[in-house]
Amino acid sequence: MHEADVVVEPTATATHESIAVGLPNSDGASGQDAGCVSDPTPVLTVAHTELDKIDFMMPMIVPSGNWLKNRSYFVIGTDPATGDAYDVPVYAPVDMTLYGITRYIESARDFDGNVLEQDQYDLRFHVSCEVELGFDHVGRLVGAALELQPAEAARTTRDSMKSVRIAYTAGDLIGYSQGTGMAHTFDFLMTNSGSTIQYANQERYETMGELSRLRQATCPYDYYIEPMRSQYFALFGGWAGLMIGADECFGSPDVPGTLAGGWFGSPFELGTEFAVVDWALAVVPTADGRVEVNDAQRSVRADPDDPTNLAPGLVTTEHCYQDYRSPASFAYLKLLSADEIAYALADGPCPSSLPTDFSVAYR
Repeated sequence: MHEADVVVEPTATATHESIAVGLPNSDGASGQDAGCVSDPTPVLTVAHTELDKIDFMMPMIVPSGNWLKNRSYFVIGTDPATGDAYDVPVYAPVDMTLYGITRYIESARDFDGNVLEQDQYDLRFHVSCEVELGFDHVGRLVGAALELQPAEAARTTRDSMKSVRIAYTAGDLIGYSQGTGMAHTFDFLMTNSGSTIQYANQERYETMGELSRLRQATCPYDYYIEPMRSQYFALFGGWAGLMIGADECFGSPDVPGTLAGGWFGSPFELGTEFAVVDWALAVVPTADGRVEVNDAQRSVRADPDDPTNLAPGLVTTEHCYQDYRSPASFAYLKLLSADEIAYALADGPCPSSLPTDFSVAYR
């Protein structure tokens, strides 16, 4: 791998209008250059980081609080010599062009309650007319990206992307990452306008703009040559500490007629394509068999060996998930119809029935 010579075309303004209004952290569509090359099946030939320094990775669609993101989380390992997370390199896995850099401040609290702040980078690349790649939580940049980065870090990522044009060849060094401040994860995402993942209410994802990236999510590891493809799938694991490996990517977490997947705060109606996406609830099994139920206030987690752990894609009536962490909490979920769910998340053990102060969410 090398910090290769890159072709730099700095731009004070966007090279085209759609880039200028991109919303990188919400996975909004960026558009493409008129001169892009059509290739819906590019071949990735270089691992995007040193995989031997990665503990495990989570699938390509993951919960982030009560909503879903199109990205894989890569959990960086710990250097035994220092006790710190490795500072892993980030490489271009294929020939591609960096079109947007978002430099922002990540704020988090450590285990003692101290506020930690650090600069992070969200980077977006065009691979072809159909395919885009992205990295988030890159800690430092090198070469032309460093020279053209935004002068200051923003407090919010929305509308903070700086448009650039930097050509990378497969294997070029882009930067380094120690991931997020606490979990030490960094993100890898890929979209393909030619792919269409199916959700329980596909029409919502087709007409609400900010959801389009979830509909067009695609598995980066399917585009890798062997043996790298198998090396990525071998890293599939989860927060419960189990390494399970995989033979294929996990797609949409939605399972129609069950508890599983993403739920919203209001019923879907045509003509809402410009409305704010009001995520209400995410009910998702992780790669290692843990179940996460997240609303806007809390996360309830049932580990694989917990007695209430039950795959949400198998539940067609109601179920209560117990989180045994201190303080104990629960998530009681009940399907009211194929497109409506009643839910209550609160402290304490699982009740025998749905609490009276429940909320309702929709597909």
